Order: sequence, then structure tokens, then C-alpha cells
Amino acid sequence: MQDWFMTKLPSLSRGASKPSAESPGSSTLKHLEQGKARTSLIPETDKTLSKTNSLEAGLKALKSSSHPQSLLFLQALESPIQIVNDLLAENLQLQKELNNSHSHQKDLQNEIKWLRQELQKRKGSKGISEYYLVAENQRLQQELQELKNTQETLLSGLWAEKQELQQQLEELRKELVPENETIAEETSVPQPIAFPVQVRISGKTGGYEKQLLGDVTKVLAGLSISLQVEEYQEDSGYLLLQFSSIYSREITDIDNALFGLKCMQKVLLVVLHHESKSNAKFFGGTKPQVQHPALVGTVHAYFSMEDGFYHCQANKDAVESVANSILQFI
Repeated sequence: MQDWFMTKLPSLSRGASKPSAESPGSSTLKHLEQGKARTSLIPETDKTLSKTNSLEAGLKALKSSSHPQSLLFLQALESPIQIVNDLLAENLQLQKELNNSHSHQKDLQNEIKWLRQELQKRKGSKGISEYYLVAENQRLQQELQELKNTQETLLSGLWAEKQELQQQLEELRKELVPENETIAEETSVPQPIAFPVQVRISGKTGGYEKQLLGDVTKVLAGLSISLQVEEYQEDSGYLLLQFSSIYSREITDIDNALFGLKCMQKVLLVVLHHESKSNAKFFGGTKPQVQHPALVGTVHAYFSMEDGFYHCQANKDAVESVANSILQFI
């Protein structure tokens, strides 16, 4: 039937009478005109608009036709045209929402860009002092670690060389000493090297410097060195371990501890900082330089009256530093 109407549409148009206001198909044309009006608002629907104009012209011809099946055909078209009209309206609404979404997205991008610029300005306004201090602190810590590594490497090399020399000496002794004397020497237990040090205490340490000395004694015992701890005697000539407890006034307390020491005696200063064990992760960093003619080194350790000389990385390093310093005088 559609093919028949498409072929008869021009002739029906030429033989049509003037349509009345209530003629069949008027609602169909109305829906079509509404869809056309909506479609004209969307730039992407030019082709759809052209097809709509052509369809509208054909419907007007059918509307004015006197053919008996024109009314049936127009009535059959009302439902599809209504659907098309609804789809065009929905398409228009979606297009508006899409445009609004693009506009909102652009506003958000501009706001993000502004926030980034503000953040960059505020970062720059802090200046370089903070970053400089952090970098300087990291540099000093790295230098300190390199010095420790170098010292440990040297000590390891010396220890290996000592063992090698002992082995060579033992081989030479076996060649020179009779066999019966060699057997007697092998059965004897080697005696550790005794090394006396003196201890002097300044401030309230709670006696916890003894724990540190105990740990140092264990380290040296593993190297066949027996640490002999004695009380301080002026002009003794022995190495002096000067323990100084620090509670608040670091420089003043250290100066008081070193006051009265003569330059004749070598002094290893062990600074005991009174700090809570919970703050152990914040230990380290740059410490003030201590100047005194008798000083051979300065070691920083930490204790509290509640936990004593507690276990932490800083105290472990302190024990190793004291032991290494003593080894330099053996």
C-alpha cells in the first residue's frame, strides 16, 4: 500500500480539495511540525530536517486527497510520528544536558588550574631556608655515615692483617720451637690483652653509664681485649672516659664537665642525653661541636631514669664508637 501511495501521491495532490480544520491527519501534521521545530534547534540534524520537510509535503498532499484509503494511511502514521516526535524531544534534552556537562567540566578544569597555581605560589613563598636546612642535614648525615663506613673498613682490614700476622708468627714459631714445647703452648689458653681506662662522671647519670661500659666490655672481649675500668686519677696517663649527662643546657653542661681537665691526658667525651625512649626515632642529626685540647673524640648516647641505657640504634652506634676509639690506643 505504501508503494501505491508514493506513486499516487502527486496525482492525489493535484486533485485535492481545500482541507478543513477538522480534516483527517491534522494531528499527524501537528506532531510532525512540533518535531520539525525541535529538530531545527539542533545543528547536527540538518539531514533529518530535510527529510522531515519532504515527509510533511507528502502528508499535506494526503490530507487534501479524497481517496478512501488516505484517512486509514494517515491514522496509521500518527503513532510512528508521535514516537519520532518524542525521540526528537528526548534527543534535544540530552543535547542540552551534554552542553551543560561540557560547560561544567570546563569550569572544573579552570578551577583545578587555579588551585594548582595557588599551591605553587605558596610553595615558593616558603623560601629556600627550610629546604636548605633539610639538604644540609642530609649531607652531614651522609658524610658521618661515610666516615663510619671508612673507619669500619679500616678496622676490618687491620683485624684481618693482625690475624694473618699471627698465623705467620705461629708458623714461624713451629719451625723454630721444638715439637714438645709447641704442644704445650697449644694446650694453653691465650690470655686477653688488658687495657686500663679511667672513668669520670659529671651530672646525674643514675649509674646507667655502667650499662654502656658493660656493652663496650663485651664487644672488646670478643677481640681478646680485657677492659680494666678504674676511677679517675689526675696525671695517670691512661685514657679517660668522661661521662656527662645532659638534661637541657647542652653546651653549658659539657663545658662544666670538661672544666679542670689538663691537656696531658687523652679524653673521650661520652655525652648522655636524658631522653624518653619513645623519642628514639628522632635521635641523630647534627650535634654542636665540642672543643678542648685533651679531647680525642665525642660520642652521643641516650638514657632515661625509667628505662636506663635502653636499646636503640643511636645507643648501638654509641657502643661501637666507644669500642673503636679504645682500639685506636691499643
